[in-house]
Amino acid sequence: MGDFNKIAGRFGVAPQDTEGGEVALQRRIELYKRAQHGEDHCPSCLGSGMVSQIEHTVVPKVETGPKGTHTVVEGQTRTLSKNIAVRCPDCEGRGMSPGASNEIRRRKAGIPKNMAERMRFTTLKDNPEMEHIVRHVQAWAKNPTGGVILAGPTGRGKTHLAMAAACDIAEAGIDIVFVESRSMLESLRQGIADNTYHKIMSRLKTATVLVLDDFGSERMTDFSEDVYEGILSYRYELELGFLVTTNLEPSDLSPRLASRMRHEGRVTALNCLGKDWRL
Repeated sequence: MGDFNKIAGRFGVAPQDTEGGEVALQRRIELYKRAQHGEDHCPSCLGSGMVSQIEHTVVPKVETGPKGTHTVVEGQTRTLSKNIAVRCPDCEGRGMSPGASNEIRRRKAGIPKNMAERMRFTTLKDNPEMEHIVRHVQAWAKNPTGGVILAGPTGRGKTHLAMAAACDIAEAGIDIVFVESRSMLESLRQGIADNTYHKIMSRLKTATVLVLDDFGSERMTDFSEDVYEGILSYRYELELGFLVTTNLEPSDLSPRLASRMRHEGRVTALNCLGKDWRL
Protein backbone atom coordinates (compact mmCIF):
# COMPACT_ATOMS: atom_id res chain seq x y z
CA MET A 1 0.00 0.00 0.00
CA GLY A 2 2.95 2.30 0.63
CA ASP A 3 4.02 2.16 -3.02
CA PHE A 4 0.49 2.95 -4.11
CA ASN A 5 0.26 6.02 -1.85
CA LYS A 6 3.67 7.20 -3.03
CA ILE A 7 2.73 6.93 -6.69
CA ALA A 8 -0.70 8.47 -6.12
CA GLY A 9 0.81 11.41 -4.26
CA ARG A 10 3.32 12.16 -7.00
CA PHE A 11 0.59 12.05 -9.60
CA GLY A 12 -1.66 14.37 -7.61
CA VAL A 13 -4.57 12.00 -7.07
CA ALA A 14 -5.77 10.72 -3.70
CA PRO A 15 -6.05 6.93 -3.45
CA GLN A 16 -9.53 5.48 -3.01
CA ASP A 17 -10.66 2.50 -0.94
CA THR A 18 -9.42 -0.78 -2.33
CA GLU A 19 -12.49 -2.96 -1.85
CA GLY A 20 -11.53 -4.94 -4.94
CA GLY A 21 -8.66 -6.59 -3.09
CA GLU A 22 -5.08 -7.18 -4.19
CA VAL A 23 -5.84 -7.55 -7.90
CA ALA A 24 -7.66 -4.20 -8.04
CA LEU A 25 -4.88 -2.56 -6.02
CA GLN A 26 -2.16 -3.79 -8.38
CA ARG A 27 -4.19 -2.63 -11.38
CA ARG A 28 -4.46 0.88 -9.94
CA ILE A 29 -0.73 0.96 -9.17
CA GLU A 30 -0.01 0.03 -12.78
CA LEU A 31 -2.33 2.81 -14.02
CA TYR A 32 -0.54 5.38 -11.86
CA LYS A 33 2.82 4.20 -13.16
CA ARG A 34 1.58 4.62 -16.73
CA ALA A 35 0.28 8.06 -15.89
CA GLN A 36 3.74 9.10 -14.72
CA HIS A 37 5.00 8.39 -18.22
CA GLY A 38 2.62 10.75 -19.98
CA GLU A 39 -0.80 9.10 -19.71
CA ASP A 40 -3.25 11.93 -18.97
CA HIS A 41 -6.28 9.76 -18.20
CA CYS A 42 -7.43 9.58 -14.61
CA PRO A 43 -6.32 6.17 -13.28
CA SER A 44 -9.63 5.72 -11.46
CA CYS A 45 -12.10 6.22 -14.32
CA LEU A 46 -9.75 5.64 -17.29
CA GLY A 47 -10.70 8.99 -18.77
CA SER A 48 -14.48 8.52 -18.78
CA GLY A 49 -15.08 10.89 -15.87
CA MET A 50 -17.50 8.36 -14.34
CA VAL A 51 -17.06 5.44 -11.97
CA SER A 52 -19.37 2.63 -10.85
CA GLN A 53 -20.86 2.77 -7.40
CA ILE A 54 -23.21 0.40 -5.58
CA GLU A 55 -26.40 2.10 -4.39
CA HIS A 56 -28.29 0.48 -1.54
CA THR A 57 -32.01 1.14 -1.06
CA VAL A 58 -34.05 -0.12 1.88
CA VAL A 59 -37.65 -1.08 0.95
CA PRO A 60 -40.49 -2.85 2.79
CA LYS A 61 -40.38 -6.63 2.63
CA VAL A 62 -43.05 -8.09 0.36
CA GLU A 63 -44.27 -11.67 0.29
CA THR A 64 -45.93 -13.27 -2.71
CA GLY A 65 -49.08 -15.15 -1.87
CA PRO A 66 -51.50 -17.37 -3.78
CA LYS A 67 -52.40 -16.31 -7.30
CA GLY A 68 -49.47 -13.85 -7.36
CA THR A 69 -50.79 -11.51 -4.72
CA HIS A 70 -48.22 -9.34 -2.92
CA THR A 71 -48.44 -8.54 0.75
CA VAL A 72 -46.22 -6.09 2.66
CA VAL A 73 -44.77 -7.71 5.77
CA GLU A 74 -45.27 -5.17 8.49
CA GLY A 75 -42.13 -4.19 10.41
CA GLN A 76 -39.72 -5.96 8.02
CA THR A 77 -37.52 -4.53 5.28
CA ARG A 78 -35.08 -5.71 2.63
CA THR A 79 -32.13 -4.04 0.90
CA LEU A 80 -31.93 -3.64 -2.88
CA SER A 81 -28.51 -3.05 -4.43
CA LYS A 82 -27.69 -1.81 -7.92
CA ASN A 83 -24.71 -0.37 -9.78
CA ILE A 84 -25.00 3.28 -10.78
CA ALA A 85 -22.60 5.62 -12.59
CA VAL A 86 -21.40 8.63 -10.58
CA ARG A 87 -18.90 11.42 -11.21
CA CYS A 88 -15.36 10.25 -10.50
CA PRO A 89 -14.24 11.72 -7.15
CA ASP A 90 -10.54 11.65 -8.11
CA CYS A 91 -10.82 13.85 -11.22
CA GLU A 92 -14.20 15.48 -10.44
CA GLY A 93 -15.59 14.18 -13.71
CA ARG A 94 -12.89 15.70 -15.92
CA GLY A 95 -11.58 12.31 -17.03
CA MET A 96 -8.00 13.20 -16.17
CA SER A 97 -5.96 13.63 -13.03
CA PRO A 98 -5.85 17.07 -11.35
CA GLY A 99 -2.17 17.31 -12.30
CA ALA A 100 -2.85 16.54 -15.95
CA SER A 101 -5.90 18.80 -15.97
CA ASN A 102 -3.89 21.73 -14.63
CA GLU A 103 -1.16 21.15 -17.20
CA ILE A 104 -3.70 21.20 -20.03
CA ARG A 105 -5.29 24.39 -18.67
CA ARG A 106 -1.87 26.06 -18.48
CA ARG A 107 -1.03 24.89 -22.00
CA LYS A 108 -4.33 26.29 -23.33
CA ALA A 109 -3.53 29.61 -21.65
CA GLY A 110 -0.16 29.80 -23.43
CA ILE A 111 1.88 29.34 -20.26
CA PRO A 112 5.28 27.73 -21.00
CA LYS A 113 5.78 24.56 -18.96
CA ASN A 114 9.35 25.39 -17.89
CA MET A 115 8.24 28.78 -16.56
CA ALA A 116 5.19 27.34 -14.79
CA GLU A 117 7.38 24.87 -12.91
CA ARG A 118 9.74 27.46 -11.45
CA MET A 119 7.75 30.70 -11.29
CA ARG A 120 5.16 30.29 -8.55
CA PHE A 121 4.29 32.35 -5.50
CA THR A 122 6.00 29.70 -3.37
CA THR A 123 9.32 30.13 -5.21
CA LEU A 124 9.57 33.92 -4.89
CA LYS A 125 12.75 35.21 -3.26
CA ASP A 126 12.42 37.32 -0.14
CA ASN A 127 12.36 41.03 -0.86
CA PRO A 128 10.87 43.24 1.88
CA GLU A 129 10.38 46.11 -0.57
CA MET A 130 8.13 43.90 -2.71
CA GLU A 131 6.02 42.28 0.02
CA HIS A 132 3.01 44.58 -0.43
CA ILE A 133 3.12 44.08 -4.20
CA VAL A 134 3.24 40.29 -3.85
CA ARG A 135 0.22 40.40 -1.52
CA HIS A 136 -1.67 42.61 -3.98
CA VAL A 137 -0.98 40.29 -6.94
CA GLN A 138 -1.92 37.20 -4.91
CA ALA A 139 -5.22 38.82 -3.96
CA TRP A 140 -5.86 39.88 -7.57
CA ALA A 141 -5.19 36.31 -8.80
CA LYS A 142 -8.00 35.05 -6.54
CA ASN A 143 -10.41 37.62 -8.02
CA PRO A 144 -8.87 38.81 -11.31
CA THR A 145 -11.02 41.82 -12.11
CA GLY A 146 -9.72 45.24 -13.09
CA GLY A 147 -6.18 45.95 -14.25
CA VAL A 148 -2.78 45.63 -12.60
CA ILE A 149 0.40 47.23 -13.97
CA LEU A 150 3.75 45.95 -12.66
CA ALA A 151 6.35 48.54 -13.64
CA GLY A 152 10.02 48.84 -12.80
CA PRO A 153 13.57 47.91 -13.84
CA THR A 154 14.52 44.41 -14.97
CA GLY A 155 15.22 41.76 -12.37
CA ARG A 156 12.59 42.83 -9.83
CA GLY A 157 10.43 39.74 -10.28
CA LYS A 158 7.68 41.22 -12.43
CA THR A 159 7.51 38.28 -14.85
CA HIS A 160 7.77 35.82 -11.96
CA LEU A 161 4.76 37.45 -10.28
CA ALA A 162 2.80 37.59 -13.53
CA MET A 163 3.50 33.91 -14.23
CA ALA A 164 2.58 32.85 -10.69
CA ALA A 165 -0.73 34.70 -10.96
CA ALA A 166 -1.43 33.29 -14.44
CA CYS A 167 -0.82 29.70 -13.24
CA ASP A 168 -3.14 30.07 -10.26
CA ILE A 169 -5.86 31.61 -12.44
CA ALA A 170 -5.55 28.92 -15.15
CA GLU A 171 -5.60 26.11 -12.58
CA ALA A 172 -8.77 27.60 -11.06
CA GLY A 173 -10.46 26.94 -14.41
CA ILE A 174 -10.75 30.61 -15.42
CA ASP A 175 -10.32 31.48 -19.09
CA ILE A 176 -6.95 33.23 -19.37
CA VAL A 177 -4.34 34.11 -21.99
CA PHE A 178 -0.67 34.63 -21.11
CA VAL A 179 1.41 36.24 -23.83
CA GLU A 180 4.78 37.94 -24.19
CA SER A 181 4.46 41.24 -26.05
CA ARG A 182 7.09 40.61 -28.74
CA SER A 183 5.60 37.20 -29.57
CA MET A 184 2.12 38.70 -29.62
CA LEU A 185 3.06 41.44 -32.07
CA GLU A 186 4.93 38.96 -34.26
CA SER A 187 1.89 36.66 -34.37
CA LEU A 188 -0.37 39.58 -35.28
CA ARG A 189 1.95 40.74 -38.07
CA GLN A 190 1.96 37.19 -39.42
CA GLY A 191 -1.81 37.14 -38.97
CA ILE A 192 -2.18 39.94 -41.48
CA ALA A 193 -0.53 37.72 -44.08
CA ASP A 194 -2.41 34.49 -43.28
CA ASN A 195 -5.79 36.06 -42.40
CA THR A 196 -5.67 35.10 -38.70
CA TYR A 197 -5.20 38.66 -37.38
CA HIS A 198 -8.82 39.20 -36.36
CA LYS A 199 -9.06 35.77 -34.72
CA ILE A 200 -5.96 36.44 -32.61
CA MET A 201 -7.11 39.95 -31.70
CA SER A 202 -10.54 38.66 -30.70
CA ARG A 203 -8.95 36.11 -28.36
CA LEU A 204 -6.72 38.75 -26.75
CA LYS A 205 -9.62 41.14 -26.32
CA THR A 206 -12.29 38.78 -25.02
CA ALA A 207 -10.45 36.28 -22.78
CA THR A 208 -11.73 36.57 -19.23
CA VAL A 209 -8.19 37.45 -18.09
CA LEU A 210 -5.15 38.63 -20.06
CA VAL A 211 -1.59 38.62 -18.74
CA LEU A 212 0.69 40.64 -21.03
CA ASP A 213 4.37 40.28 -20.17
CA ASP A 214 7.14 42.75 -21.10
CA PHE A 215 4.91 45.43 -22.59
CA GLY A 216 6.91 47.94 -24.66
CA SER A 217 9.99 45.70 -24.95
CA GLU A 218 10.37 46.70 -28.59
CA ARG A 219 10.34 50.15 -30.13
CA MET A 220 6.81 51.54 -30.20
CA THR A 221 5.45 51.92 -33.74
CA ASP A 222 2.07 52.97 -35.11
CA PHE A 223 1.25 49.27 -35.56
CA SER A 224 2.16 48.22 -32.00
CA GLU A 225 0.45 51.27 -30.49
CA ASP A 226 -2.74 50.49 -32.43
CA VAL A 227 -2.59 46.88 -31.20
CA TYR A 228 -2.07 47.82 -27.56
CA GLU A 229 -4.72 50.52 -27.76
CA GLY A 230 -7.22 48.14 -29.36
CA ILE A 231 -6.71 45.42 -26.76
CA LEU A 232 -6.43 47.54 -23.64
CA SER A 233 -9.26 49.91 -24.58
CA TYR A 234 -11.62 47.01 -25.22
CA ARG A 235 -10.72 45.27 -21.97
CA TYR A 236 -10.84 48.55 -20.05
CA GLU A 237 -14.32 49.42 -21.30
CA LEU A 238 -15.71 45.94 -20.57
CA GLU A 239 -13.87 45.81 -17.23
CA LEU A 240 -12.15 42.53 -18.12
CA GLY A 241 -9.19 41.55 -15.94
CA PHE A 242 -5.65 42.16 -17.15
CA LEU A 243 -2.13 42.27 -15.73
CA VAL A 244 0.71 43.97 -17.60
CA THR A 245 4.43 43.96 -16.81
CA THR A 246 6.67 46.68 -18.24
CA ASN A 247 10.06 48.33 -17.88
CA LEU A 248 8.66 51.59 -19.25
CA GLU A 249 8.27 54.76 -17.24
CA PRO A 250 4.87 56.50 -17.32
CA SER A 251 6.43 59.30 -19.35
CA ASP A 252 7.30 56.77 -22.09
CA LEU A 253 3.63 56.04 -22.77
CA SER A 254 1.59 57.94 -25.32
CA PRO A 255 -1.29 59.95 -23.78
CA ARG A 256 -3.96 57.58 -25.13
CA LEU A 257 -2.19 54.47 -23.77
CA ALA A 258 -1.45 56.17 -20.47
CA SER A 259 -5.13 57.01 -20.04
CA ARG A 260 -6.01 53.31 -20.28
CA MET A 261 -3.17 52.01 -18.14
CA ARG A 262 -3.30 54.48 -15.29
CA HIS A 263 -7.00 54.99 -14.60
CA GLU A 264 -7.34 55.36 -10.85
CA GLY A 265 -9.84 52.96 -9.34
CA ARG A 266 -9.98 50.50 -12.25
CA VAL A 267 -6.27 50.01 -12.90
CA THR A 268 -3.64 49.72 -10.15
CA ALA A 269 -0.08 50.69 -11.09
CA LEU A 270 2.56 49.15 -8.81
CA ASN A 271 6.18 50.28 -8.91
CA CYS A 272 8.48 47.28 -8.42
CA LEU A 273 11.68 48.39 -6.69
CA GLY A 274 14.31 46.84 -4.47
CA LYS A 275 17.28 44.64 -5.29
CA ASP A 276 17.80 42.82 -8.58
CA TRP A 277 16.62 39.23 -7.94
CA ARG A 278 18.92 37.93 -10.67
CA LEU A 279 22.10 38.93 -8.83
